[in-house]
Amino acid sequence: MQWSISALLPGGRMKIRLNAAARDSMARNLLTRISKAVHKRSRKKLRVYSAEEHGLNPDDVTSAARHVVKTLVDGGYDAYIVGGGVRDLMLGLHPKDFDVATNAHPEQVRQLFDRCRIIGRRFRLAHVYSGRERIEVATFRGGHQTRAGREHLAMTLGGRILRDNAYGPIDRDAERRDFTINSLFYDPLHNIVLDFVGGVPDLRQGRLRMIGKPVVRFREDPVRLLRVLRFAAKLKFTIDPAMEQLIPELAPSLQNISPARMFDEGVKLMHSSAADDTLTLMRSKELLGQLFPYTDQILKQDKNSQHLEFLRRALRNTDQRAREGKSLSPAFAYAVMMWPDVCQIMKARGSHRLERQDALIVCGEKALEHQAETIQIPHRHAQMIREIWRRQAQLEAGPRRHPERVISRGYFRAAYDFLGLRANSKGPLQEAFQAWTQAQEQYRPGSTEDSPRPRSRRRRRGRRRRA
Repeated sequence: MQWSISALLPGGRMKIRLNAAARDSMARNLLTRISKAVHKRSRKKLRVYSAEEHGLNPDDVTSAARHVVKTLVDGGYDAYIVGGGVRDLMLGLHPKDFDVATNAHPEQVRQLFDRCRIIGRRFRLAHVYSGRERIEVATFRGGHQTRAGREHLAMTLGGRILRDNAYGPIDRDAERRDFTINSLFYDPLHNIVLDFVGGVPDLRQGRLRMIGKPVVRFREDPVRLLRVLRFAAKLKFTIDPAMEQLIPELAPSLQNISPARMFDEGVKLMHSSAADDTLTLMRSKELLGQLFPYTDQILKQDKNSQHLEFLRRALRNTDQRAREGKSLSPAFAYAVMMWPDVCQIMKARGSHRLERQDALIVCGEKALEHQAETIQIPHRHAQMIREIWRRQAQLEAGPRRHPERVISRGYFRAAYDFLGLRANSKGPLQEAFQAWTQAQEQYRPGSTEDSPRPRSRRRRRGRRRRA
C-alpha cells in the first residue's frame, strides 16, 4: 500500500509517493501535527516542500538544534527550525545560530530540558543550553483578534507593541513574523519545509517583502525599518516598493525605541558583514540620523568626504573580518562611528589649547554624551572607546623610549588598528603607523631582553620587633 501526500495535503502540491511499510509514520506524523483548523485556513497558502525541492540537508543543522527539536517532538509537541537559520541554509550560507518554534509554552519547554532558562517580558522565550551552544525556543504566537490575544497584548496609541505573549497555532505564527523569507518552518526529522506566506518564491527571486500591511507592521515594531536595510544589504535583495517608500517617512518612529535596544541593533548593523553597503542605504533612506545624529549631520556638511572615506574604510575592514570569522568588537565599531563627532568638537571648541591627549579625553566625553541621546552604550564598551580615542595622541607621536611598555598595555591593539584606519597612504599618521608596526615585530612578549627591568623592592625600614 502507498500513501500520496498530494492527496492528503491541501492543494496537492507535494508529489511524493510513500511506501506504507517504510514511511507511513512520516505521513501520519505530518498530518497529526497540522490541525484541521490550520488546513482550513491555509488551504490556498500552505506549500510543503520536499527534500528534492528545497535541497536542504538535516546534517547542516547543528546537533544541538536537532536534539531540541527531537526532544520536543518526543514530548508530544510540534517543533521546527525557523527564522534566519532556514533562510541562510536555503541561500547556501552558513547560519550563525538556529532558533526553534514550538507549540509548547515556555514552562513546558523548561520541564523537558535540564539546562533551560526563561527570559523576556515583551516576548517570553526559553533558552536551552546544549554544550556551548544556546538554542532559542519560542512558542507559536497567535492573532490579536481573539479575546485571549487581546488580554496578552499591550500596545501604545501609535500601534507599537509593548508586550505580546498570546500563543496560537503555527499558521498564525507564520503570519505574525516580519518578512516572508524569515517565516519558513523546517522539520529536520522529516526533511520538509512548510511555507505559509510565499517565502520560498521570494527567496528565489531575491525579494524582501513584508507579511501584512507594511505601515502597520513598521508601527508595531519600528526596529523593522533597520532590519529591512540590513537584510537588503547582506543578502543583496531588492526591497518591495510598498516598504521602501515608507522608510524615510516612518524613520522618526525609531526615537520611541529604548536606547539599550538601539545599541544591540547598531551592533547587528555594523557586524552584518555588509556594514559598508548598509551605511549607504541608511544615508539614502534617512535612517543614519536616527542612530548617529551628529555623525549624520557632519557627513552632510563634509565637502571633502574625509570623514565618509574614513567610515567606509573602517566598515569595509569590519566586513572583511566578519567574513573571515575573526573576532569583532562592538566598542571599536562605535568608536569608529562617533569619531567624526569627536573631530568636530575639537575643531569647534578650540581644544588645541590643551594637550592633544587631554583634548581627546574632553571631546570624547562630549561625544559620548551626544550619543547617549539615541543609543545607550554599556559602561564596559564606553571605557574601551575612551581608551581607543585617548591613546591616539600617544600613537600619533610614534614609538619613543621603551615602546614595549606601550605595546604590552591593554587596548593597545585596538588603538593601533584605529590609527591604521585613520592613516592615509602618505603622511605623518602613516609614518607613525609603520613605526609602531615595526616596533611590534621587534618586541617579543615575555622575552627578558625586550621587556623592561622590574623594579627592585626595597625593604621598609621600621622598628624591630622586640623579642
